[in-house]
Amino acid sequence: MSVKTTYQRFKRTLQDTFQGRPDVIIYGENHTDDAHKTEQEDAIRHYRPEYVLMERLNNEDPEQTKGYNDLYSHVTLREVAAKSDMSLEDLGITEALAKDIRDDTEAEPSRGIVPDTYDELIDTPVFEYNYSTVNKIREAVMQRSQEVAEQDIELGKAIFQTGSYVRKLMTINPRERAAERVYRAGAQVGARFVGCDTDKSELPRMNTDDIDPEDREEYAKRMNEYNQELASYVEGANDEREQTMGRRISEFSRKRNTNRPLVAIVGAEHVKGDSRVHEELRRQGVNYRVIIQKHKSCVEDDIAAGICHAIKLGANY
Repeated sequence: MSVKTTYQRFKRTLQDTFQGRPDVIIYGENHTDDAHKTEQEDAIRHYRPEYVLMERLNNEDPEQTKGYNDLYSHVTLREVAAKSDMSLEDLGITEALAKDIRDDTEAEPSRGIVPDTYDELIDTPVFEYNYSTVNKIREAVMQRSQEVAEQDIELGKAIFQTGSYVRKLMTINPRERAAERVYRAGAQVGARFVGCDTDKSELPRMNTDDIDPEDREEYAKRMNEYNQELASYVEGANDEREQTMGRRISEFSRKRNTNRPLVAIVGAEHVKGDSRVHEELRRQGVNYRVIIQKHKSCVEDDIAAGICHAIKLGANY
């Protein structure tokens, strides 16, 4: 466990001791800050909430997000093999494959992991691998599928389907890895995922189909128009969105079967002092704590200051 994770757990314990556990813990994040999602992931593992509410899931209910639980419950090759009721060898996942990946795949830390050992290969979530590593895994599984199909067509099909499942776990955009760790944490503790925003089907979209790829001036003009339209939409819809966030959080707080707090994750701007989220939660009598996540807390290097900061940061409402 890292020093930062240990600090965050200590801070949460201190808050719970002095303030009591709330019904809901709301994280106000910067949507592009991976460190924020790391803190959220650890909080989910710590509190084991029944529900994790996320702005990014719009207005989806648990029945609509069940696929996240199904997918992120089995994300290592060992787990995938168990889910498929096959051995790793049946799938073509061998020591030789691990050596081939290690010897032939160029390490690009910013693009994902290249496993050094067989154990790392089978026990690391697939979405943590880089593109080349996942491709080698898929090639090995597909080759094994073809070999087995010559003798047993049904087993060959089953292995092929497992290869397709592995493909679903591959992350093309490294920026999504941190979010996937949050989904993984939720799935592991049995949380159900819920959207806590409005239906954004009417969100403005930028159409570039009719633009010549070489026409940078027209592209820049279209981008500027889109940004203005988007800003106008966001400003006009903000009150409605924040009221919806408050209502959704309140609704699922009442649906809990335990006293474990829910975890809700929204943009930091939505939980500032004058937000409609506060108005709605107070009206519904929800006991909640807000954590406005910072890029880097200056108090983490000062234990005494950190203790005081932990007490006052994220006060219960």
